[in-house]
Amino acid sequence: SAERIQAIKANYVQRWQREPMPDELDKAIRHYALNQIYLQEARQMQLDVGDKIIERRLLQKMNYMLDDMAAVREPSEEQLLDYYLQYQRDFLRPASFSFEQAYISKQHSQQELSSILEIQQQRIAEGLLPEGERSMLPLLYDNALAGQLEQQFGPGFSESLKTLAEKDLINVWSGPIESASGWHFIKLQEYQESTVPAFAEVKAELVEAWEKQNEIQLKKNFDSKLLEHYQIVVDA
Repeated sequence: SAERIQAIKANYVQRWQREPMPDELDKAIRHYALNQIYLQEARQMQLDVGDKIIERRLLQKMNYMLDDMAAVREPSEEQLLDYYLQYQRDFLRPASFSFEQAYISKQHSQQELSSILEIQQQRIAEGLLPEGERSMLPLLYDNALAGQLEQQFGPGFSESLKTLAEKDLINVWSGPIESASGWHFIKLQEYQESTVPAFAEVKAELVEAWEKQNEIQLKKNFDSKLLEHYQIVVDA
């Protein structure tokens, strides 16, 4: 067709950065025609049957088609709001903490550890700074997220910091608090509670999450429709 010839010509220009001469265009058309004949002969000979590469490519094209179908739909403001109300906990902003810490290792005998902790508590009571031991841990944490602290210090550490905030122990040295690696005297400077952000604040995230859910649901519906026309037989 004229459209196909124009496409062949455009491909030639894109590759060689010039218009083809008449004999070059004839060769390009003949090459395209031969390729189509090869494909037709290969299908008639069933060379595509059982070919894992071809099967994988066909599956990819089916999935691309479904992706395109899902991308056509855009959520309305009402749909986004409904999604936000239903799944707002998924967009929860975790609690964060800013604090200083003085670290005491667990690598002491029980008697030594009790003495060290008692000395530091006495220093705090006298208005002095606690003296921590050297470690790889930072002395200062700024807006550290609860989950990050749990990974670094072990389960329950952020909950212990939250307890300090609830007791209004802000900007004073407190402790010791136990972690997976040792004991810590803490000067909690700021605590931000976990919050659910406003709708407008997470609108872009909502669109992305809604589109992902829509894509999953579309594929699930497509699968169900397909299975209505097929019967899966499992040989015993």
